Amino acid sequence: MKLTALTSSILVINFVLLTSCGASSEDDNSGEEKDSVKVELSFEEGGAKTAEEFFKGINAQVEATDFWLNNVQEYDLQDVSEDSIISALDTLIINIDSGRNTLAKYENAEWEKQSEFYEITMNWYNTLSEITNDYYYKMAEPMSRPDNSWNAEEQAFYDEYVSAYNNFFEIDKQWLIMKDDFAAANIFKVSSEVPELP
Repeated sequence: MKLTALTSSILVINFVLLTSCGASSEDDNSGEEKDSVKVELSFEEGGAKTAEEFFKGINAQVEATDFWLNNVQEYDLQDVSEDSIISALDTLIINIDSGRNTLAKYENAEWEKQSEFYEITMNWYNTLSEITNDYYYKMAEPMSRPDNSWNAEEQAFYDEYVSAYNNFFEIDKQWLIMKDDFAAANIFKVSSEVPELP
């Protein structure tokens, strides 16, 4: 009687151990499957697989950066506080840096007209970065005041900025042309839908 009870207990224990081991093995496998799913990279990490995915991601980032550039220019017209202008400039720089870092991950992609689109986009970011650091930050305090309060030195500096901005504006026009060329070369249409901005 005791032997039978002991034997039953051993059988139950063995069954429990085997079952738990099997469950553990299944968990391990499902963990591996989960890990393989996590390998998928986001666009910002270089995960765009097609020219169209790349284009949509780059376009959205450039539009977001342009949104903050427009904010800075609007703040100048409204003569908002220097702190508000600087805060907008800080966000503009964050967007520029994020855009350049993402773009750099696609430097060696091999889509049609990729190198040309890459080059003009990087030039767009670099030129805007230079304008922001060389002019906008230095003009933040004068921009917070009405234009008729600017002294001759501030006005001369603004005139210098206008020349630099005109150069950027030409690059911006080239970028718009190139994005259409890139889309056409890779056989997809450019959506007229405006990307969602922050």
